[in-house]
Amino acid sequence: MRSHRDVIAGLAVLVPVALVAACAGEVRTGPPPAAEPAPTTTTVHHPVDRSTAPSPFIVSYDGHALELGPHTYCNATECVDGVDLEPEPIGSPGEIRVEVTERGLAELDVQATDDVLPDGTMKEDADWSRLPAQPQGGGVWLVRPDAPAGDYLVSLSARGDSGDMVADLRWEIVDAAG
Repeated sequence: MRSHRDVIAGLAVLVPVALVAACAGEVRTGPPPAAEPAPTTTTVHHPVDRSTAPSPFIVSYDGHALELGPHTYCNATECVDGVDLEPEPIGSPGEIRVEVTERGLAELDVQATDDVLPDGTMKEDADWSRLPAQPQGGGVWLVRPDAPAGDYLVSLSARGDSGDMVADLRWEIVDAAG
């Protein structure tokens, strides 16, 4: 016959093992999280000569990818100050993912203004607002339209040890995320 101590000692080993086994298997109550779909179309927009410019931003949204070259940049070999007279319109996605493909650029700042004239140029005294860019890892940031509805000129600015670069796009915000 087993003693009281033997039973308690056996339970002291079995209970933690059972708990670990129960916790090891993940219980899912719903469908698995959706993976970011691979883009089905890619648009290329480079407002300056690609031979000397840094690697582009890759902006992904709603099954599309926009390869967006910078109009302004500074790196170890040169500095270029430019302007994109025809920023690429992306429509009205609920969010965008911005990948900075240039090595050594580890920060992203996203600014937006709706102070845009009908010809696409900015008003002289344009007010800019920062859109939050959440790092996702691997040089990718998630940006949601935290602004009132409107047609925005959006400026992407990446910077880091190797320099900086800036590119613009047009984003129609139909409903604020915030």
